[in-house]
Amino acid sequence: MPVGASVDVPPGRARIVSSVPDGTTRRVIGLRVDQDATTVTVGVRCVAVRTAPKDGTTTQLAWRVVQRDVTLQPGQQVADLGLECGAQEKGVVAGWRLDYGLLPVGDEPQIKTRKFAIDNPTDRVLGGTLYLLCLGDRLTDGGAASDLVNTAAATTSTPQDGAAVLSASAGLRVQQAPADPPAAPSITVGDGPTTPGPAATPSGTTVVPRAAATRTATLRGTRVALAIGCATGCSGTVEVRADREVRVGGRTLRAKALLARTRFRVTGARGTVRVRLPAKVAAALRRQRVRRVRVVVRDAAGRRTTTVVTLRRR
Repeated sequence: MPVGASVDVPPGRARIVSSVPDGTTRRVIGLRVDQDATTVTVGVRCVAVRTAPKDGTTTQLAWRVVQRDVTLQPGQQVADLGLECGAQEKGVVAGWRLDYGLLPVGDEPQIKTRKFAIDNPTDRVLGGTLYLLCLGDRLTDGGAASDLVNTAAATTSTPQDGAAVLSASAGLRVQQAPADPPAAPSITVGDGPTTPGPAATPSGTTVVPRAAATRTATLRGTRVALAIGCATGCSGTVEVRADREVRVGGRTLRAKALLARTRFRVTGARGTVRVRLPAKVAAALRRQRVRRVRVVVRDAAGRRTTTVVTLRRR
């Protein structure tokens, strides 16, 4: 299990813009390099997720990833964005994936929580996702372990002296491997190319990839058309949420308020999903010239992808 990443950029300079857990054996690091023809060496420190066998059995570390979506207004600086593990867990490794322009200032490790500091020096509303790897205080059953010995022997038609080696043995330890659920879907909004994101997949994990493709959708009448891409097909729910305050029928919907939800199923690598908005909501978006909404995709396993998208009207 990756628990720490390192970056070496001699003699240049690089900024870590994302550090996201990806399953049980990987961590995806995003870098911004300011110089041309720069060589970057990325390393990772790992911890075994299973203990050594004792009395024929093993135990496995109980761990999961928690996440939080954040939105910063233009010029806003926040120093106390927190994530918290459960009562019988410890927060061990932080991660983040931020929109271009947001600056990760740092994070403060505590026993069960992690406080993040982020700066938005731009004139735009930007968002991101924060992650925290939580390690359980209790171990889980890692399954039985068996030691097998395979021996091969040979015979010859001629006499051999006492130093001849005519057999050899090899030992093999067999134990159940931890299972990884299938990857979460990545979302491509509009007609741009898909850039796959990472998917954290151990049991109890809620980490999912964020879209890195063209962030546009089409509003036609009362329907918002989205293109969703999956590696081998996926299903779940897709939500359209407000990205800022919207006045609808005499009431104010705050940022992140749910506008519409529908179920989807993609059988191939990519499919188009149309989300029907209430007529008053669609009219309000047009009248107030709302250009951005938040799209939340949840797959069948409950993992989530959130993206701020730009609306095209037809």
